[in-house]
Amino acid sequence: MNDCLEIVYQTGFFYKHQEVYGKEELEVVEKINDLKQINYSLFESCEIDKSQYYAKLNDILKCYQEIKENKQVEDLLALGWLNTILNREEKGIQKELDVDYWDDRYLSYEYTFISVIEVYSRTHTLEQVYTFLKEVSIEMFYQIKGIETFIQEYQSHCKKSQYENLKSILIDLFSEGIHKVEIEHQEEVYEIIRNCLELKSFIIPFYLLCYCYKKDFDDEYQKIKGFIDCHKLKEKITLIPHLSTQEYFRLEYGKDLYFYKKTLHELPLGFQSYFNNLQEEYQRIILSSSLFNKQEMISILKKMEEWYQLYPMKEFVDDFYNDLNKEKYALIKLLEQVLDDCLKQEYGKATVEITLSLIMNQKLRLAVFGF
Repeated sequence: MNDCLEIVYQTGFFYKHQEVYGKEELEVVEKINDLKQINYSLFESCEIDKSQYYAKLNDILKCYQEIKENKQVEDLLALGWLNTILNREEKGIQKELDVDYWDDRYLSYEYTFISVIEVYSRTHTLEQVYTFLKEVSIEMFYQIKGIETFIQEYQSHCKKSQYENLKSILIDLFSEGIHKVEIEHQEEVYEIIRNCLELKSFIIPFYLLCYCYKKDFDDEYQKIKGFIDCHKLKEKITLIPHLSTQEYFRLEYGKDLYFYKKTLHELPLGFQSYFNNLQEEYQRIILSSSLFNKQEMISILKKMEEWYQLYPMKEFVDDFYNDLNKEKYALIKLLEQVLDDCLKQEYGKATVEITLSLIMNQKLRLAVFGF
């Protein structure tokens, strides 16, 4: 399968059609051989004209085309997902986030980590910033904490307020102008400058300066922001992002169960517990049944189609239908029991979908049922 078709497959788009098994017609889905065959979104359980992901597929294919043409990719989320599913290491350039604008969606690796922390510091307390950094980057925590410590040491050693001096020094680092500054306690000042140069951030040191001298950051920043270039020292950072399908498409747990999960420990504990219950019921069924019937198997899958509008993979149905044995038949009977129980108890479509995905996922099926 070429990369383009693999992308479509991994995006959950398939060809849904009627297939004849004995005397029954059954709706099945299968991988496409041609882009024109796409007509169904497995992740959304809907026809393509109702799909919210179809536009996203076009964005992904556009990103893939940019990679092929060696163009600079701007959609780093799509790039990260493509790197994951195609096992590549394509590079992109992270964006800088303007401190004057903020939204939770910017907590993304699309943006440089330092620019996210700059904005985070403006929307949270310093204590919250430090708590966050301890969880995600202990190195940056110590770096920023060090700048605060040196500012405090400088502040405690000076007989009079030296806020204006330190502010002028920071402005000089991020502008073309040079101010005449009489520096006291040069050792602390040089350490502040060194750490700021390493951090490549104006916002965070200036925020710490305002914090230590009890100045209002917003008021002070408005006075000087026309004289500085906050991104002057920053470098364009190339990265190799990776993003899972569940994260990229914001799928509920279970929606990508058939595709990507390989071991039980990857699943939530609730799923593991449910699968253990299924395994126990499967053992009961296999001990109590000795006969198996191909057409009954198709009838059970047909029932799933009619009740829940869920469609099995063609390769899965072909395998079970052409080589039906006691174990496979017991598994289909287990699915029938889930269908009936969910209808009676009104558990809904999700439980049936999760059960079907488990049965069709060969690696998880082996882990749970032994084949």
